[in-house]
Amino acid sequence: MLKRFYLMFLVSLFCLALPFHITATVLWDQPVSSTNKTGYHNQDYDNDPESDLWISDDFENEHAWHISTIFVPGDFFKDKYNKSALGNAKSLSWYIYADDGGKPDGYPGDGTTPVWSIKLDPSDSQIAISTGSGGDPSNVALNLVSPPRLEPGLYWFVFSPELTHYLYGEWGRQPSDTEYGFDAQVIQPTGVNGFPTTWTSARDPIVPWTKQRFPRLTKQDFAFRLEGSSFPSNMDANPRALYFGNVLVGSSSDARIVTIRNIGGSSFVINTISSSSPGVFRVEPGSCALTNQTLTSGTSCTVSVTFTPNTGGELSAAININTGLTPATAQVPLAGTGLQAEPSITEGTIGTVITFTNPTDGFTNKKGKVIIYDGNKKINTKIAKGDWTNDSIRATVNKAFLPGTYNIRIEFKRDKDKILYDAGTFTFRKPEISSLSSVEGTPGTPVTITGNFFSTKKGQVYLEYNDSGKLKKKNCKVTNWTMNSITFTVPKTTKSFSNGTYPLTVSNKVGLSPENITFTIP
Repeated sequence: MLKRFYLMFLVSLFCLALPFHITATVLWDQPVSSTNKTGYHNQDYDNDPESDLWISDDFENEHAWHISTIFVPGDFFKDKYNKSALGNAKSLSWYIYADDGGKPDGYPGDGTTPVWSIKLDPSDSQIAISTGSGGDPSNVALNLVSPPRLEPGLYWFVFSPELTHYLYGEWGRQPSDTEYGFDAQVIQPTGVNGFPTTWTSARDPIVPWTKQRFPRLTKQDFAFRLEGSSFPSNMDANPRALYFGNVLVGSSSDARIVTIRNIGGSSFVINTISSSSPGVFRVEPGSCALTNQTLTSGTSCTVSVTFTPNTGGELSAAININTGLTPATAQVPLAGTGLQAEPSITEGTIGTVITFTNPTDGFTNKKGKVIIYDGNKKINTKIAKGDWTNDSIRATVNKAFLPGTYNIRIEFKRDKDKILYDAGTFTFRKPEISSLSSVEGTPGTPVTITGNFFSTKKGQVYLEYNDSGKLKKKNCKVTNWTMNSITFTVPKTTKSFSNGTYPLTVSNKVGLSPENITFTIP
């Protein structure tokens, strides 16, 4: 019944917002449909959890997989102008469940332990958000620093963003034209919108897609892609991928150790261990010989890897481990970023000051530009008079992207030649609340919020309340706003905004504070 799909070719996945450039094997691919690009209801509603609804689709692996990248395309089917973006989610979650007779053996929040799962803030450096087919930032790639190992079997994949729908719209997964394995499944545990309360085929007539104004599904699959490496069942590596971070061009990283282990019941021979790019990622023997190394059951050996970038930007390769096993070649992905100038800080918000030093050949004394960019979108940072010298640059972030990690480029002229330096990445962080000077107060009381990434540009503090079934915001008067401290005045109560306990949120140009903080007006 199951159709096996093993697409094994090397691809180079590059996205400007990626924290590293990955060369990986496509393990499973269900591309977006060529005829139906609708986003179908799939979301955690942080303000309305009864409406939570998930779609799951299956995949099967013949060999052990080390999954390094998961790509999920999607679309906002209820758009909120320029605010609909996965970067505005409170969190993004990925789950892999075991099979239970052609359905997942659990769903998020039901108490079942997934085979693997991860929950991250959208600004995490492992996440790259890109523009989807509908024009919003609605696609997401997860590039895992610690790839999970999946033994051969049948599994079910779930992805879900936690979004406030009345602020940012509603997100959905997109169909695929492939027909692999079982039908994709859908579940809404409460059934509040008429969706099935147990896992049910997404194209079953009882699923109320048309009542919700979605086209009736004619295909069985939903789009997603898995990338990584395929390993023999009796061999493992630790770590399963190596990310060296930022290293100045011409310099070398500290050596990193990779352990290769025999987890089977009999011996095998490693014919060769090599780097696919030995001039940049150098593999040296440790307790492993690089040729004709025998590993008996339960034993292991090590090699060391050093990263020496020869150019700026994201660089990647792999350790190739060749054996007589199946598959014959296993890979450990390697990645790092070559810097032509070194940033003093790699995360922040509007008002963050970044100092760049250690230029490859100097910046010259004629001022150029420091640019934070995402594809064709870019931010020119502010450089004051005297803050650009041949040896260092002091740049202030004065505009914002959505939460996430973006590349930095330094542009200037040397004589008449235009010079471009790769200078690492910058992660825009949402405002974070650490504490309140008081968690309750009467109208007119001043309250100070302490935290991080508030920005130097004044934003908003507000309390959320319910008015006749609709969520509304009660803005608080802000009397002081700095990068790490905000003072606001408790607002007056009204007929619709009475005394009570309300969620408190800090909002700025990057996003909303994700913490579940409440404030009480007694």
